[in-house]
Amino acid sequence: MATIDTFLQQHQELMQLTREVVPLLHAEQLARNCTEARLKIASWTRKLRVHFTLEERSLYPRLVTHPDPQIVRRATRFQQDLSTLGDQLTVYCRDWLAEDATIRGSAVRFVEQTKAMFDQVTKRFHMEDDLYLLADQTSSLSIDEALAPSGAAR
Repeated sequence: MATIDTFLQQHQELMQLTREVVPLLHAEQLARNCTEARLKIASWTRKLRVHFTLEERSLYPRLVTHPDPQIVRRATRFQQDLSTLGDQLTVYCRDWLAEDATIRGSAVRFVEQTKAMFDQVTKRFHMEDDLYLLADQTSSLSIDEALAPSGAAR
């Protein structure tokens, strides 16, 4: 079972990958050689999908039953938005990550869409971090305890 520390660590790892990719996002350079950027972004998207799957399976089902109605509302909205973001990520991967020629042929648009995806995920991570903290602060039961497998010692 994933804990809040796991989710926060995944956020940090994904943000580090983002920081590694951003310096590679120059259309003129990508038009000549985009393999490194494409492979790093493919790694980022795989890790992001794992993160989304863990949240969907272990975080949001627990948060939507949290005793604080504010957390329930936010968690419900985040869970719904996760599906939309996942769909956008699928389209992005289909459109850009299959082969270098696609990026080379539309490098400016690739840079714009990649930066937009990074911005969207970064904003979501900041909001999720706030949600995790809020949930911990407002509950007599810490969120890590709430995410522990049923029957685990508390």
